[in-house]
Amino acid sequence: MTAPAREADAAHDLSGMYVLTAQNLTMTLVLRQDAQGALSGTLSSTSGAQFQVDGREQDGMGVGTCVGNQGGSYFEAHPEGERLLLALIASEQKKAEPPLVSNGWCGRWR
Repeated sequence: MTAPAREADAAHDLSGMYVLTAQNLTMTLVLRQDAQGALSGTLSSTSGAQFQVDGREQDGMGVGTCVGNQGGSYFEAHPEGERLLLALIASEQKKAEPPLVSNGWCGRWR
C-alpha cells in the first residue's frame, strides 16, 4: 500500500488531497474545510467510482456522509500525523440516509 500525497494547512484543518493505492486501485480523497468546520469534497477511484463527501470537523476528526450513484456510507476521518485514517461505515437503508453498502472499509491515507 502506498500513499503518496497529502496537502493540509492547520492542526485541525482536514483540508487536503489524500491518496491510497492498494491492489492495483488508486483512490483519491479531496477534502475542503471551511472556517465553521463544514467539510465537502470528493472520493474517486481509478475504477471510475465517484462519491460526494459532506460532513463536519468534530473534536479534531471529520464525520459525515459519502454518497454516489453506486451507494453510500457514513465516514470518519482521523488525522494521524501526515496520514489520514478514513473509515467508511455501512448504514441501514432508511429514508433520508445514504443507501446501504455491503461492508465497512478502512484505510490509512497520505
